Amino acid sequence: RSVTIAVTVIAPKVTKRLPAAILGLVAGISTYFALGVFVPGLWTLSGNTLVIGSIDTSGSLIQVITGSVTSLSQITISDIGLVAASAATLSVLLSIDTLKTGVVLDALTRRRHNSNRELVAQGCANAASALCGGMPGAGTMGPTLVNVSSGGQTKWSGFMEGALALVVFLVLRPLIAWVPIGALAGILLVISFKMFDWHAFRLLMKPTTRLDFVIIATVVVVAKGVGLIQASLVGIGLSALIFIRNQVRGSVILRKRDLREVASKTFRSQSTREVLDLHGDEGLLVELRDDLFFGTTDQLYTELNDDLLTRRFILFDLRRVQSMDYTAGNLFNQMNQRLKEREGGLLLSGLPSGLSSRQDIEHYLVQLGLTDNQGGIHICETRNDALEYMEKAILKAADWTDDENPEPLELGEVDLFREFNDDELGAIDEIVEEVHLEAGESLFAQGDEGDALYVVRRGSVEIFLPLPEKKRHHLATMTRGNYFGEMSFLDNDRRSADGVARADTDLFKLSRHAFNTLALKEAAIGIRVFARLALMVSRRMRTADAEIRTLEER
Repeated sequence: RSVTIAVTVIAPKVTKRLPAAILGLVAGISTYFALGVFVPGLWTLSGNTLVIGSIDTSGSLIQVITGSVTSLSQITISDIGLVAASAATLSVLLSIDTLKTGVVLDALTRRRHNSNRELVAQGCANAASALCGGMPGAGTMGPTLVNVSSGGQTKWSGFMEGALALVVFLVLRPLIAWVPIGALAGILLVISFKMFDWHAFRLLMKPTTRLDFVIIATVVVVAKGVGLIQASLVGIGLSALIFIRNQVRGSVILRKRDLREVASKTFRSQSTREVLDLHGDEGLLVELRDDLFFGTTDQLYTELNDDLLTRRFILFDLRRVQSMDYTAGNLFNQMNQRLKEREGGLLLSGLPSGLSSRQDIEHYLVQLGLTDNQGGIHICETRNDALEYMEKAILKAADWTDDENPEPLELGEVDLFREFNDDELGAIDEIVEEVHLEAGESLFAQGDEGDALYVVRRGSVEIFLPLPEKKRHHLATMTRGNYFGEMSFLDNDRRSADGVARADTDLFKLSRHAFNTLALKEAAIGIRVFARLALMVSRRMRTADAEIRTLEER
């Protein structure tokens, strides 16, 4: 054993061409036979417990397969019931063992394994092995590390290892009988030492990782004292408890802001904005994240308890939420009932439903009977819709009327053309067109050709960015005096968003082709218009920067 260990450890430093385990085994066998010169009894197989000894088989491979198939045909339902629990547990254990080995192998080879394919292949191989009288196996760590450390680089190394092992068993069985047990034990000791994760003891040095070490130690103790299957179950159970504990201790609230800090994308008058600033504490935007289940909902309710006493409206933005359970749905209903007592309510926006990896929360709430069309929670397609809903309710409660349909603006009243003289306004008036839209009528859609700039004279136009699954992101609401369509006007490219009239709307339409003709004649007009467009684009870029900064807050 000592010789085998020494050669196995030293061999990699001398040569890489031959596996260290093979050299160690050869050295151990040679030492055993050399000792037989002094102890003749070592050269006999009969009654020799120091070697593997003769490997006896009963029948041929065909007979074994035939016998296995015959045995399978005689299995009854009661027989399956006796082994079902053990078989399921063993399959889970072997699957975990294979996946664990795959992760370690990825780190060693700098590659990525296909977990699903590995498990399917393992199941098929174990089924075939059972027909041949074999035992179930998995991608265990020991043989895999020996394979890699011995120079194996591709999937064929594992295949050749198995094929050669079968050849050795079928052809060299008489020679295997002479392999010393001590030599095998020496190789196993070296492999065990290399497999031992000494870095695990570093977990004891920091308070934040000591609990991880406790889990590792517990699994080791259970594996040694009870069994591997029980140890795997204990490890999975402890990990699940730690996960739930971390979820409960953490907060699912990303950030909270009231309507004095965040507003809808509707451009409102200064006086209206002042009213909203005065009563903005009545509405609260809460951005949630992660999973909403029994372990996190109680913490959420505790954090929002003070807000439920003072706010009229609470909006939950669920764009970053992965899933929710009945407990969370029941909590939402309780909050909604409390807010309704203050003539308010609970609103939800950004419900994930189009991504395959996330739960369809909107459909789930409908099934629970908690949505607005059943007298429950108000669901909005976009966060902006929900913010506008709260703003309108607050303005209504304050007896403030925000007139969205005054008299149409004239050309000289538009900010884009302010301080132009009558001659300049007359020249511009000759090239602009007047456009009227009914409420809900589309002005343009993403991908449409167009080079026109639009100015809102009366009414409002909503700009949307289309998203998958018929969703859309509200970019802005252009009200009286605002202008839009500057991107296609400047670069003559296709429309990047959708424009839809929110109410009966009157517009000025300024074509780039017609404007170019005018600018060639009146260069001063062209310079001033482009300068103001540049200023407007700059302001909108700053607004976009603020939104991106909010999204990236940690």
